[in-house]
Amino acid sequence: MVQLVIQVIIAATGLLLVRILSKQEYALFTIAAAAQTMLNLLTDSGINSGMMSIGGQVWQDSARLSALTRTALRLRMWLTVIATLVVSPIAIWLLVTNGAALVNAIAITAIVVAGTNYLVANAIYGAVLKLHSRYWALQSADLAGALSRLGFCLLAALVFLNATVAAACTALSQVVQYIWVRRKASNIISSSEEEVPEDRRQLARIIKRQMPYFAFYSMQGQLSILLISFFGSTSKVADIGALSRLGILAAVYNSVINYIVCPAFARARERGRLLRSFLEVVALAVVAGAIAIWLAWLFADQILWLFGPNYTHLRAEVVWMVVSLVLGLFLGVIWGINTARGWLNSTWLIIPLTLLVQIGLVRWLPLSTVKGIIIFGIVSQLPNLFISVAMMVRGFLHFPASAESPARS
Repeated sequence: MVQLVIQVIIAATGLLLVRILSKQEYALFTIAAAAQTMLNLLTDSGINSGMMSIGGQVWQDSARLSALTRTALRLRMWLTVIATLVVSPIAIWLLVTNGAALVNAIAITAIVVAGTNYLVANAIYGAVLKLHSRYWALQSADLAGALSRLGFCLLAALVFLNATVAAACTALSQVVQYIWVRRKASNIISSSEEEVPEDRRQLARIIKRQMPYFAFYSMQGQLSILLISFFGSTSKVADIGALSRLGILAAVYNSVINYIVCPAFARARERGRLLRSFLEVVALAVVAGAIAIWLAWLFADQILWLFGPNYTHLRAEVVWMVVSLVLGLFLGVIWGINTARGWLNSTWLIIPLTLLVQIGLVRWLPLSTVKGIIIFGIVSQLPNLFISVAMMVRGFLHFPASAESPARS
């Protein structure tokens, strides 16, 4: 219920921006959000999953967990520099291509980079709280971030609100959330523990193994924006951005997965219990996904009314977007258990298989339309889903019926 309240606040903020910003400005804000997602993935590159999989073994030892957190934060700084050098030129080019002045493009990109720095650090401290099942601390941080973002946007709307100001409001809310999470995590860990060399080696191995995947999906996740910018128009970039607000339908479920289920997967020691928990989560996902698609088909017009008169032509696209979100929900559940247990040995296969599928899709789908872009995204997820299921099955087969420590493969 707390997550539902949080998502309602986030949805209200999103709808405020959709309705107040012009399609031109909302397209620029959509690109800024896409750039932040790219930065977040590249700066992570497996550090968060490393925190969960390694931390699942040492979470009861405060000194070891403190050392692991310190190592993860230091590695994150280097990855942040690399991610910024890669993503910033792409973001500036996309913003300028869609009508932003060069000065505004640079300002928006700088704001996004600053916000991402706090966002990734927030994820590392958040992993500490997840491992200790401090759910209210995590939820209160999310609530503080959501409320502050809504408050900043409302204040800005009374004075002046454009894409640059909206990006700044988002970045400021991320600072608020970071301060809250770090303060809560400091009750569990200290900042004085020296690094453990083995932690750095394990994290480095995880980053080396997962970085190609994260690099690939930092682009893949925002490919719809890139393609619609190239084949379509600025107006259609705004359409994609507006439809992405439907992600609130899966956000509550994903929050439960991230905050409760994944840490439980990481701590599990018995195969039977792990499998039973996984099947329960999947069953819930099936029911939730079916209901979401049915509601999208039934109330598409009402949903579009919330977005405002600029988006009433997207009725069919609403249903397709929800189908994409539901497929992503299933993938998130499977990826969550693989990440928590360290079952990520075949992620490299996802890249060539996805590219092969997408080459065929480029020749077949009308990528100048919003519907074509959404279907492109749906089919592009299938190789990842199949490989993730295969890794999960292999992990279960090698997972002992009873173990003192998490199995690795």
